[in-house]
Amino acid sequence: MRLKFLFYGNENVINNHPFTMKSGYTPNLANTAIENYIFVTKIKLRRIHLHKFKNNLTKSERMALQSLKQNKEIVIKKTDKNSSTVILDKKNYIKQALSQLNDGIHYEQIAISHCTEIYNLIESKVKILHEQSHIDDISLRYLLDTKVEKIQVGRLYLLP
Repeated sequence: MRLKFLFYGNENVINNHPFTMKSGYTPNLANTAIENYIFVTKIKLRRIHLHKFKNNLTKSERMALQSLKQNKEIVIKKTDKNSSTVILDKKNYIKQALSQLNDGIHYEQIAISHCTEIYNLIESKVKILHEQSHIDDISLRYLLDTKVEKIQVGRLYLLP
């Protein structure tokens, strides 16, 4: 609301760039009517009593679920579309994972991560594109925002 008030009637049309970083800008207080409305709305929202969570499991079902969570011999996973949950024998799960990793076709074991090298290669290509005016300053900042220390190797996901 404060932003709408601040920019109301502004004829400058802002072009929404597809790679804009969030600015974190918070406008100053608006006029009295808007601030009063915001204040009263916050008070009314705080007065709304939300229903407390009601557990739909019996005590014995909750205990059984807790027991399953603590069992180190099983793996509990969501299915592919998160439509259900499956419980798998941990030894068989690891055996299946290793057989997929060791098939020699889809996966290859590497001694070290090449993430830094790949990041540096991408960074140099993006900078070249910027120098050749194929991408603008905003896109450059957006594409190179990630720090190389934050890059991680992907995670293996197995379908149950």
